[in-house]
Parts: sequence; structure tokens; C-alpha cells
Amino acid sequence: MTPASARSPSTVSDQRISTGAVSPRAWGPMVRAVAAGTWGLLRGRDTPPVLRPHGGRLGLPAGFLIGGDGRIVAVKYGTHLDDQWPVDALLALAAAATAGRSGAPGDPVLREV
Repeated sequence: MTPASARSPSTVSDQRISTGAVSPRAWGPMVRAVAAGTWGLLRGRDTPPVLRPHGGRLGLPAGFLIGGDGRIVAVKYGTHLDDQWPVDALLALAAAATAGRSGAPGDPVLREV
């Protein structure tokens, strides 16, 4: 067995990630979540999850340009897995956001869909 100091950091983190669901500490919360969801379905308070969600099981990507004050300045919702802002477009949006916005609460959000 290799000592922990001799292992690479990626090997250690990969091992922790891959064994997270089989850890006995995770069983209780998983069982409670499944039981609560099932109980909600049986009582008619919840709806079952859709079998084929829009964008696949993992969803579609979205990009957010956040200004220095913490507000969302621009939004891009992806249409496929690798749909992201080109660097030039992102830089242009950032320049337009810093030059053209007064920072007032009613300012519209730039949106590139």
C-alpha cells in the first residue's frame, strides 16, 4: 500500500468522488429523500419527474456574465452541450456592459440567446 503522501492529489480526489454514494453516511439522507418524494407522489402533492426532460438528463448549459456589483449583466442559454460564448463575443459584451450601463436597478439585462 502506498502512503497517502506519495499518492497524487487527483487519485485521492477521484477515489473520494467514486465512493461517495456507497458511504454509509450517505444512505440515511438518500433513503429519506426517496421516501419523502414517494410519499409526496402518493398523496398527490408532487408530480412525477418527466421521463425525457428538455435538453437531456443533464440539461443544457447556460452562461452568465456577472458585473462588478454582483448583478447579472448578460445571459446565454445553450442549445447543445458545447454551446458557449466565443471569447470575442464575451469580451464585447463585457465592454458594452461597463461602458453602456449606468448601474441603476431598472437597467435591462443584456441577453444573447
